[in-house]
Amino acid sequence: MKVLADGTILNVNSSANEDLFWAIRGAGTSFGIATKFFYKAHEQKHPVWSAVLTLSSDRLAQCVEAANQILQIGDPNSMHLIALSVQGQDPLSKPVTTILVVLFYNGNESDAQSLYEPFLKMDASSSNISMIPYPQMNSILNEGLEHGLRRSMKGSACIYPLDLHLAETILRDFEEFVAKVPDADRSLIVFEFIPFEKIVSVPQTATAFGNRGTYGNILFAMGWTKEEHDIESREWTRMISSKTREQFRKGKMRMGEDATKDGVGEYFNYDGEYSCLFKNLEMLTMSRHWSGWRNSVWSQLFKIGSVEEEIRP
Repeated sequence: MKVLADGTILNVNSSANEDLFWAIRGAGTSFGIATKFFYKAHEQKHPVWSAVLTLSSDRLAQCVEAANQILQIGDPNSMHLIALSVQGQDPLSKPVTTILVVLFYNGNESDAQSLYEPFLKMDASSSNISMIPYPQMNSILNEGLEHGLRRSMKGSACIYPLDLHLAETILRDFEEFVAKVPDADRSLIVFEFIPFEKIVSVPQTATAFGNRGTYGNILFAMGWTKEEHDIESREWTRMISSKTREQFRKGKMRMGEDATKDGVGEYFNYDGEYSCLFKNLEMLTMSRHWSGWRNSVWSQLFKIGSVEEEIRP
């Protein structure tokens, strides 16, 4: 049930007020106030398989190869992450960058170990492998992202398979940054590898969600403690995000299928500078589903956003 700006109360679903239902499924949260809604939930009856491996940064090429290989299999029960982090200092007090590999499998241990064998056979300096409750899986990277740190979070996306040169460039830039700002040793850079077949099986304009494609998110979560590092840390985060986003833009142009070309490639929870919202709203005009678009405040907002993009230095 939705309350619109003029106070109108509407039931919105696939058979009533379908145009508004289409619009709110991915194009933003401001098409009205939801007073009641129904979710289709799927009961998670059993624990899930989880592994966290710590590897030296010189194993990046092996990790990228394994991650791409497993993603290509497309097992819908799987998901894995490669995270760049800092683990202590070397004898010269230089921060030591390491790789955290996070593996998830919604199934039994035997199937999980078979799928993730390319990672499990690597010589990890530490590992934590177990069957855990599903909610615990969602907190697996909380260490290092705790409350109280000074933070800058930005993001981008990467075309699958992840390009090794891109990953190595990001690692090198990250190592240079934490060497210059050792206080930023609570930082993480995370590459997501989530099977995309189900996502792209839905046409780009079937809903207002404009972020479908054969790509995954990259999260830059910089963390430091001292105010004196605010400007430098935030500027670096913006720089690496913009640099990666430009590579993503070029990669999209080389893709042959429309879903990835039209996908916005930004995760609006922590990033996007409104462009994900504007892109999703643009989907309304592309599909002509929402009859009220031309006379809505959103059509004007989209124009403002477009002008802002043009004049932004």
